Amino acid sequence: MLRAGPHARVRPHLTHPPAILPAMPSGYTPAERRRLLAALLERRAAGESFDAICATPGWPSRPTIRKWLRRAPDLRVPRLRRPSVRWSPRIADEICERFHVQSLREICEDPAMPDRTTLAQWRRKRPAFAARLEAVRAEARQPRTGRRSTYCDLIADDVADAVFEAGSIGAACRGPDHPPARTVRDWARAHPDFGRTIGIAMDMAREIRHGPLIAAVDAWLADPNATPETAPLRPKPRKPRPSAPSPPSAPGAKSGRR
Repeated sequence: MLRAGPHARVRPHLTHPPAILPAMPSGYTPAERRRLLAALLERRAAGESFDAICATPGWPSRPTIRKWLRRAPDLRVPRLRRPSVRWSPRIADEICERFHVQSLREICEDPAMPDRTTLAQWRRKRPAFAARLEAVRAEARQPRTGRRSTYCDLIADDVADAVFEAGSIGAACRGPDHPPARTVRDWARAHPDFGRTIGIAMDMAREIRHGPLIAAVDAWLADPNATPETAPLRPKPRKPRPSAPSPPSAPGAKSGRR
């Protein structure tokens, strides 16, 4: 808290209004803006979306285009309207079939399929259709919201075989033919059956790799007086590594020790 008085220290940023920073200059000239807006009208009339237009090399981002449109209220950009899709059992069957491998967002992006608003209306008005979608979601083991899982039974079997051969998830996922190790661990947490399969594969690989060593340790524990002839699998003690010799000092050089 500031104190009033002859010796009070006044902060200048509290007494003066903040300075208004100048607007950052745009990377497009007015002629380029007019040319891009004219092309925007043509491409929107042809049926292209804002995402497809802004993804074109050399075009500004979507927020930049919207800022230009706010500064030009007299410019009327045609809205992109898709043709309405009426309900039919054939389209419902196709949606359920594609829902096994695609998300609803990807399905609704197809012009031959209903948009997301229409699909939501179909699910509200037709409980049987909504129940079919929920059954497909449970069968495909997909979350209700969020990013769709990339889990696949065939890929999971290949990963389990690779883990059995390599001995660990990290070693099995180093090749380009398998998903990353983090993805495999996420699959193991989300799918308990796959997690148990991975655990069994790692245990079997560990047992095969370290089987002779385990047998040698068991033999040594059973007979501590065993000799190398009677217990050939007994592990040999490691020899200490010789230390590297220090380089010879130059003649006349002083030692660093005091």
